Amino acid sequence: MKQINTTLDFAMNALKKYDILPHIALARADPGTDLFAEAKKNGHLISDVTVSNTGGVHADMFTRHLIQNKEFNPEILNKINVSFHRRAVIVFGLKTLKNF
Repeated sequence: MKQINTTLDFAMNALKKYDILPHIALARADPGTDLFAEAKKNGHLISDVTVSNTGGVHADMFTRHLIQNKEFNPEILNKINVSFHRRAVIVFGLKTLKNF
């Protein structure tokens, strides 16, 4: 989780300092990839996971193969994703209002 949080902090700081809009994409362990093979071998593969998409940005119409380990699972990562994007929208909105 430390690496994930470090990356999120970096992205948020880039928004605050350089107005770069951050985006998070959850890693998918697609069949045929090294990530899929390693996750399957180590028992970290979770298939057919439904990730909430209340924002309606897109709809996944395929089987998703995600990973979990001792530190996180797809549900935790989705909560982090939602929280981070909410925070980014607030920061971006405040920066926009400040410039008026």
